[in-house]
Amino acid sequence: MDSTICTNCGVNKENCKYSPDSRHKNGLQSQCRQCQSSKSKEYYKKNPTKKAEECARHYKKNKKELLRKQKIYNQRPETRRKHNVRGAAWRALQIEVLIKQPCEICGEPKVQMHHKDYSKPLDVDWLCNECHNKLRRSK
Repeated sequence: MDSTICTNCGVNKENCKYSPDSRHKNGLQSQCRQCQSSKSKEYYKKNPTKKAEECARHYKKNKKELLRKQKIYNQRPETRRKHNVRGAAWRALQIEVLIKQPCEICGEPKVQMHHKDYSKPLDVDWLCNECHNKLRRSK
């Protein structure tokens, strides 16, 4: 198993913990994904308008291609089915068939609906953003 030492935290980690970068000899970034993520979050907290401007420029430059890809994605049967199930759950929440609960993992009151099984539209788990992201990343 190959490993590399992160230039930021100094920990020797498996190569799968690094993003690809063709500019380096080993084909990997010099910082592990965790350190890179932390640095990016810190940068964007300090410079929120720069990221917004960058996204706006990218969208303006690539608008036709982005819309074409989005249209293809939205027409996929799986995407349509998930969209319809989320809509049904949202409508059930509006008419109080579903009642919002605190996060099932940490108890945070600000939550999102999570469907384990899209064939059961009203069977949702209530998760905060952080726990929801952890769950999605673990799959």
